[in-house]
Amino acid sequence: MKPMLGPRFLGNTHVIAPCRYGILYGRPARSVARVRAQSTAPVRISVQRETKPGERVVVLGNVDALGNWDMGKAFRLKWTDGHVWCQTCEVPIDEEVEFKIVELKEDDGTMTWEGGENRSFKALGADHSLEVMCEWDETGSTLIEAKKIGEGGEELMKRVEGPARIPTLKIKEDKKKEVGQEKEEGQEKDDGKKDTKNKKDKEKKEKDQTEERKGEERLLTVPVTEIQAFLSSFKPNRPSPNDLLVPTDKNRPHIHDPCHWMCEEIKNREPECERSLMHRFDQGNDMVGKALEKDTGAALVAITAWLRFSAQRLLCWNKNYNVKPREISAAQDRLCGRLVDLYTKSGHDGSGPELRPLLRLTLSSVGRGGKGDVGQRIRDDILGVQSRNGAKGGMMEEWHQKLHNNTSPDDVVICEALLAYLDSGLNIKAYWEHLESNGITKERLLSYDRAIHNEPKFNEGQVPGLKKDLTDYLQTLRAVHCGTDLASAAGNVLGYDEPDMKRKKSTSVAPVPNVATKELRLLLASALYLQQRVQEEARVGKADGTPKDLESTRALLQILLHARHNIRPFIVEGGHACDGRLPDVVFLDLALEGATRTALEASLSLLRGVASSIQEGPSKAAELGALLSVMAMALEGVTLSSYPNDDLVSCLKSLNTLEGMNDPSAQKDRGMQCLAVVEKLKRALSQQALELTAMLQPTASHLGGIMNLPGGPVGGFSEEVVRGTPAAPLSQVVGVTEPSLRRMLGAGDWLLVSRGSEDTAGSVQGVVRLQASLQDVQFKTYNEPTILVVDNIAGTEEVPEGCVAVLSANGQCPDVLSHSAVRARNMSVLLAACYSPEVSAGVKQMEGQNVTIALEDEAAGTSLRFSSGAGGPQEQAPAPAAASADAPAKKKSPRDLKISVPQWPGKWVVGMDEYAPGVVGAKSRNIQGLQGKLPDWISLPPSVTLPFGCFEQALEAEENADVKKEISARVAQIQGGAEGSEAGRLLAELRSLAMQVSVPKVAREQLMQAMKTAGIPLPDSVDRWAKAVEAIKGVWASKYNDRAYFSLRKIGLSFEDVRMAVLVQRVVPAHYAFVIHTRNPSNNDPNEIFCELVRGLGESLVSGEVSGSAFAFKANKSDLDEPEVLHYASKSEGMFVGESLIFRSDSNGEDLEGYAGAGLYESITMDATKTLPVDYLEDKLVTDVDYRQQLLARICKVGAAIEDTLGSAQDVEGVVEEDGSITVVQTRPQV
Repeated sequence: MKPMLGPRFLGNTHVIAPCRYGILYGRPARSVARVRAQSTAPVRISVQRETKPGERVVVLGNVDALGNWDMGKAFRLKWTDGHVWCQTCEVPIDEEVEFKIVELKEDDGTMTWEGGENRSFKALGADHSLEVMCEWDETGSTLIEAKKIGEGGEELMKRVEGPARIPTLKIKEDKKKEVGQEKEEGQEKDDGKKDTKNKKDKEKKEKDQTEERKGEERLLTVPVTEIQAFLSSFKPNRPSPNDLLVPTDKNRPHIHDPCHWMCEEIKNREPECERSLMHRFDQGNDMVGKALEKDTGAALVAITAWLRFSAQRLLCWNKNYNVKPREISAAQDRLCGRLVDLYTKSGHDGSGPELRPLLRLTLSSVGRGGKGDVGQRIRDDILGVQSRNGAKGGMMEEWHQKLHNNTSPDDVVICEALLAYLDSGLNIKAYWEHLESNGITKERLLSYDRAIHNEPKFNEGQVPGLKKDLTDYLQTLRAVHCGTDLASAAGNVLGYDEPDMKRKKSTSVAPVPNVATKELRLLLASALYLQQRVQEEARVGKADGTPKDLESTRALLQILLHARHNIRPFIVEGGHACDGRLPDVVFLDLALEGATRTALEASLSLLRGVASSIQEGPSKAAELGALLSVMAMALEGVTLSSYPNDDLVSCLKSLNTLEGMNDPSAQKDRGMQCLAVVEKLKRALSQQALELTAMLQPTASHLGGIMNLPGGPVGGFSEEVVRGTPAAPLSQVVGVTEPSLRRMLGAGDWLLVSRGSEDTAGSVQGVVRLQASLQDVQFKTYNEPTILVVDNIAGTEEVPEGCVAVLSANGQCPDVLSHSAVRARNMSVLLAACYSPEVSAGVKQMEGQNVTIALEDEAAGTSLRFSSGAGGPQEQAPAPAAASADAPAKKKSPRDLKISVPQWPGKWVVGMDEYAPGVVGAKSRNIQGLQGKLPDWISLPPSVTLPFGCFEQALEAEENADVKKEISARVAQIQGGAEGSEAGRLLAELRSLAMQVSVPKVAREQLMQAMKTAGIPLPDSVDRWAKAVEAIKGVWASKYNDRAYFSLRKIGLSFEDVRMAVLVQRVVPAHYAFVIHTRNPSNNDPNEIFCELVRGLGESLVSGEVSGSAFAFKANKSDLDEPEVLHYASKSEGMFVGESLIFRSDSNGEDLEGYAGAGLYESITMDATKTLPVDYLEDKLVTDVDYRQQLLARICKVGAAIEDTLGSAQDVEGVVEEDGSITVVQTRPQV
């Protein structure tokens, strides 16, 4: 049926604002056809209504003959004596006809609708005519007479052309009137008027009882005293974080590409879905079934994108179709049931982990729905709201018409806007502001098939009753359309039996078996109670006048978490554990998750105040504990919703431990551990967001493109999803906490949010431009690479085109999931905040200069180093730290460097006694130079080396002639001027060719003998020897690494002059690996030793393959027994390998004075390394202070001993074995 455009229940007569429908007046009244189709029947409609000249009476209804609710096609009645308006038309048989009578002023189009519910009737058949006699404004008193049509059917019809009587509701038998019947009908009319008067008196009495209804509670009627008693004795019993762990399966498939067949399926079905939300949900249910047949994950991504497009109002919700609320809610229920079933079947053991967050997104896009009376209450209760409060006209009637025939999620916003209007003292601006802030404009209201033309107009006397009833009605709407509203979701699980607004019938929902316990009822009632208190305290402060604190927020978060843990077993076990009511339980979990988000957002200003206070130092240990408590509970909520969640669980364990560390003397150490956890957590949240974006955005872009949806919302689809996840408010809490922690600790000057492009080798270059606010230039396009330095950044701005970096000069840092942060990462733009006024001033002094920013990972985080112009000396803005008198003299400019090309010494392998300049590199020579010169507790590994020139000599072998030719050709092309991507392609081909080189048999034989002589374990099989040879070739091939090529070219050296020696050693089984700089690189102080340490192999320190910062410490050389921890490790993983060999690059390109060649070339283990999770804050290094101090002191003493032995500052690498023994694996002069 076509939806109505006019009001449907106005009660008392109400005049609607003038609105012209010009075509109405030119449409002729529909006459009765002499030859009728057998599918219609004649109906005569009459009403007594006294009018003035220029006024007429029309009928609007849901069939074509009555205009199908289109005022332009309204059915016009004719005036007859006695002010009776009547006319005959043809209506379809066996179809319920609904209609209303409207008085219309012809001069200005003003409409006056009769009050009450829609009138209705049904034609009996083609052989019967009906006479429908109405009394204005008395829709409950309609007389319908049926007459049998004989051979002279038209004659019988003509007999009722005169004035009609208006009796009470009564359907008479089809018979001819007899003498005296007219008198009886007159008596019936009088009786009907009495009945009508009695009905009005009853309604007035109900309205007068509005004040008595103020204390009514719709859900969870638990006395406040009982809630308070429960809260006072409540002791949270949170499970161990390990019980929440869902480990990462690195072999799981990742969904990145669109499911094209499902996208086409969606596109083809969309016209049918536009008819109504019922059609959309039913089609979605069917498509989920198809997704289960093949490409399940990718197909569900497409369905999720489509349903969220609908939720974002990018798709049509209704077009020329009339559907009841209960039909929509039933369709929702069917779709939700299928999605929840799939949710539980995906398992809690990590199988299909990407489906669970995806399905939670899908469910939140659909809403709960429900069967039977759950949806019907939308239709019934609006009548009660109107009748109980005398709100029977205007906007309320128009909204009522929409609700009856095409309710949608917009109705939730409309109801909220009405409450905002009431709360504001009837300020209509509040109504429009709420609508528009939630995406509903005047144009959208007018676009409904049942349009809303008018604004609400209430009086002061209506406010109390409307507030109460609309608040209750909002719960009804949310229960269907949202599902994640806590009160509604709680009621669905706990059960309820409550009457409708008119107190005529009740809606009953049974408690969910096994789930709806007394404890859960108290938990949910307490959550609702605390929700109100948190919001009130955030708005006006605490009731007792004491300073605001986090007490209520923490209490609420504890209750919400406890409730989630309470229902989690039922979600794990599936629908059989709760008698098939699993959708209600899952939606309660979603609602509890949403309530956590609301609580955190409401408490942000409080959190900022507490975070600011911790900068005062150890005296604020309790405040730091409260802040960590909130962060831990927010994180636990995210952990419950994340699959996998390894890093989140690790961070949660650390926060739980740190929360209880209240000893003032340990606050600095506690703060550093907190900062490490925060950095790790930021990285985990950012990675989660990136993975979600990679899964959703390609499909959203493809589907949006083929459906011709607006580019803006489609392009920002994944960002909108990310901002709606429970991780978003957690990232806000992290963003509030981190700056205060850094200031408390005096940590690094820069906070990095986005590193920029991975293709720039950790640096960006551009012209520095200053701007007061990022918002002022967010849509600007810069025509040259620009480093934008801004004073204000809120996190909601766009990143301007042409920017390579955005630097916040005053420490304002958007959280890692803010709009600006997401944009920066997607655009590969460096985004960082500076916490040092001096450094910021230095950066601003570079305005207009072409500047290079290099990223350097240091103890306190990542540092930004600035250099003006190309190739100039680097310096930390605003100026380098002053060097001490003992600092070394200034080094040569890199442009003055020369590279010596050594010759092959005629041997494939040399032992340590043959190490010499021009034969092997500094790594090998330094190991040899330390032999017998270090304390006995410092070990050195046995070593042999393939000397300089072996690779080039291998190319001379006959079997390598073709490879040599190909390599020479690629080298010539590069030296001929290849740039950019072309150079990169050629270098990749060179690496591939190097791996094809055949290593001469004699080289393998000499290596075997030299290793045996040195005491290095030999590979024990042919396969393992083959792995060893591949590792050697991998080191040779790294001569053609991109980074090495461009680095050498920058200082005017040729990559062809590089000769690669290969140092061969046994892999020392490392519990820890460390790097020592015997001159502190952060301040160039030769009196300080600076060290970094990681779990596992040192490759996680130097390779860049493991994200996060290392454990950092330093010591003064005059007091090596008192090392100082600078930074705890925030890495989540370590690199490990079993018994194996390592082949280290030892090239002449790494030995140049003043040139940082370390890390340009590869060191490769014979066996593949494994990346495994590590938790530093549970490590003995952190938990045992004495052990830590002793180990760090010993490592610092290693550095001092090597520097003393070799006579210069050294860059040392070593390992600590499980038993505490220390081995130095290599050392080189520190650059």
